[in-house]
Amino acid sequence: MAERAASQGSTSNMPASGGEESGSVRVEAIQDLYQELLGKTSLYLKSEFEVTAEDYRLLQEMNKVTKDKYEGLMGTAKTVKDSLGTMNDRCEIPVLRIFDIWNNLFSNSLSEKALVFFGQSPALSPFWRGST
Repeated sequence: MAERAASQGSTSNMPASGGEESGSVRVEAIQDLYQELLGKTSLYLKSEFEVTAEDYRLLQEMNKVTKDKYEGLMGTAKTVKDSLGTMNDRCEIPVLRIFDIWNNLFSNSLSEKALVFFGQSPALSPFWRGST
């Protein structure tokens, strides 16, 4: 019990014999530990901020590459669209002409259909002259 009382007395604010030296050493030790804690915490936070900044730089670079890629794809899509428009313009008239020919074929008699299909007029055809 006496040891316990002595140890409690040394941690209290009441100076014991030789307690002033012991107390100042403890304060210095606590200050040293505090400075070490601050230094390590500062180093840790600095490294975390650097990693976060590097992550943002990486995201920025990835966004730039993605933007460039989509701009290239947009240019390709525009070229394809223009090419399809040109092809549609070129093919639209012949397709409509074919529909007109088929419409004429099904609206006329069989003999006239064949002549219209081959681009001959029934009035000029020797076949028609002989049959009339």
